[in-house]
Amino acid sequence: MFFAGQDASASDSTYQLFDPVSTQAASKTAARARHKPRPLQEARQKAVEGAVYGQIRAMRALGIIKISTDQIARSLSIPRPLVDAAVKGMQDRGVKVSK
Repeated sequence: MFFAGQDASASDSTYQLFDPVSTQAASKTAARARHKPRPLQEARQKAVEGAVYGQIRAMRALGIIKISTDQIARSLSIPRPLVDAAVKGMQDRGVKVSK
């Protein structure tokens, strides 16, 4: 019986040793090093920002001009501090905060 990695010329159970740093393995390792996943907290913040931004756009489409963070927090069922942080982070997208 022949298994992957087994030396075809040998009749006993000897196996070839593969170079651990083959070109394919090296390219996969390099790809993993380039594409590091974001930390979970940053990913959650981006998700909250997207949800808050979508809610603001939806309320604006309904003609509501002034929207409070309490309204957004209640409609999305998320804590108000998360909404406040998301709105603060979206000021470069054109979200204006009244003082």
